Amino acid sequence: MPDEIAELLRSPFDAVLTDPVRLRLQAALNGLPDGASITFTALRRTLGLSDGNLGAHLAVLVDSGYAATTESWRGKRRTTRYATTPLGRGAFATHVTALQAVIDAAGPPDGPESHQAAFGPFVARWASTFPSEKRTPSAQRASTAPPPNCSA
Repeated sequence: MPDEIAELLRSPFDAVLTDPVRLRLQAALNGLPDGASITFTALRRTLGLSDGNLGAHLAVLVDSGYAATTESWRGKRRTTRYATTPLGRGAFATHVTALQAVIDAAGPPDGPESHQAAFGPFVARWASTFPSEKRTPSAQRASTAPPPNCSA
């Protein structure tokens, strides 16, 4: 095993992002353009989570400094928007690098080149696409535009 991969395998995973729901949330926030935010409702619909589950995991991300919130009011109705922070972007990048090292070290039986050919495109875009049974066909289309309820 090359020393570079061995060193990456010793990299610890981020304790906050080891939870699959928080990893998906942070990936969704990282997928937004710089300075953009997304509403609680859009996150809930995108990831197919319940209000309570989403709220609890977002609270952990906010408390760890990986996500920031802004609130606005329209009459008596509050809208909460979420965005990643520089700390969150860095933690996500480090965590994904550690995960990628494990994937690379495992490799397929016929060598790492075929593994990269088979999974490279998936790994490159996994953070911005989340399959969900509740998505509509229009939500499944690839788009470079921010998701609905996002602001740049």
